[in-house]
Amino acid sequence: MIARLASHRIRRGGEWVRLLVLVGSAQFIVQVAGFLCGIIVIRLLSVHEYGLYTLTNTMLGTIAVLTDAGVGTGVLSEGGKVWNDRNKLGAVLATGISLRLRFAVISLTMVIPVLYYMLVTHGASWIAASMLILALVPTLFATLSNTLLQVPAKLHQDVGLLQRIDLSANLVRLAITGVTLLVLPLAGFAIFSAGIAQGVANWRLRRSAALFSNNQQEQSPEARVEILRVVKRVFPGAVFLAVSGQATLLLITLFGETDQIAEYGALGRLAAATSVFGVLFSTLVVPRFARLPESSRAKLKIFIQIHLGLTIVAAAIVGATVLFPTPILWLLGKDYAGLAELLPLVFAATALGQISGSTHQLGASRGIIMHPAIIIPLTIVVQAVVYSIADLRNINQVVMGTIAVTATIAPVRFLYIAGKL
Repeated sequence: MIARLASHRIRRGGEWVRLLVLVGSAQFIVQVAGFLCGIIVIRLLSVHEYGLYTLTNTMLGTIAVLTDAGVGTGVLSEGGKVWNDRNKLGAVLATGISLRLRFAVISLTMVIPVLYYMLVTHGASWIAASMLILALVPTLFATLSNTLLQVPAKLHQDVGLLQRIDLSANLVRLAITGVTLLVLPLAGFAIFSAGIAQGVANWRLRRSAALFSNNQQEQSPEARVEILRVVKRVFPGAVFLAVSGQATLLLITLFGETDQIAEYGALGRLAAATSVFGVLFSTLVVPRFARLPESSRAKLKIFIQIHLGLTIVAAAIVGATVLFPTPILWLLGKDYAGLAELLPLVFAATALGQISGSTHQLGASRGIIMHPAIIIPLTIVVQAVVYSIADLRNINQVVMGTIAVTATIAPVRFLYIAGKL
């Protein structure tokens, strides 16, 4: 019995190693293409233009959070129940896309006036601000269905297909961005280039989704009810996350200079290179965790093991930025060479945020979402205490405040979900 159990564990371990090597190596190539695109944008745009680009790109992310509002979580959760039925999975997908389109219009109405004000406050002319917003809108609509169209392939673990699509999109973006910014180094063109690449990816994703689901299906009233049930629980937290999640940039925007926005954005772009682990996590780990049977007694054990792995990886990455800041900063160019002290702080804030987000993904995939009545007041109190102490004109202290907030909230979320499991 013991020998069989040991043999089973060795086979399972070998399977995971094989998956991580195959998927990880391919994902590394995908991330390199995306990373090079980000470096090209940093190096070809002036510091001021990159500050405006960072503002616009961050607000694009905020709108994406508001647009999703739990729809993606609901689609993954419902899709996990019917993943081997093409018609039912197609109905879930159609329902999710319809809901997300409706939320997009509301989100744009809320965020665009705020973005326009922030851009003008930081030196953009009304023409430049309008151009950036016009570039943002089609880019947003190009990304609307992206994560939803990935769900069928993720549930069926056709990771190679998703990676090929990601790679082609990043290569298209790399080519368009490089050529465009060499001629016209403006933030608006950098945003629009990303939208074109996403449009190419969406076209291929629609074809791939049809392999696993019937994309001619009408919306499902039952799936709509279940997805909206998730949305009702997630939406208050999503709205709050869209605001509090950008607290660092918002404080730098209000109390700092445009150059500081660019510095924070450039270091954030470097830290985003670690998203390869996040992609592997959402592609390999979350769907498999979602597919665990309700009767499985191993859910909590696996949940804890996943977090131990995430913590080790995060510590190694932050340690590398402390030991080797100069070669890392060289990638950004001479305008950002003096940020050795800020570099590990941004990476630490990013790593903690990714761990907390991973905890949420795992819980949400099982229908476990921390109630907004808990997470929102707690976050507000912690932020109020931390930022009242910090010097908000000092970018290092603002980022350290972000680390302190996340380091307080993440364990609470972990314990809540672990308790439910």
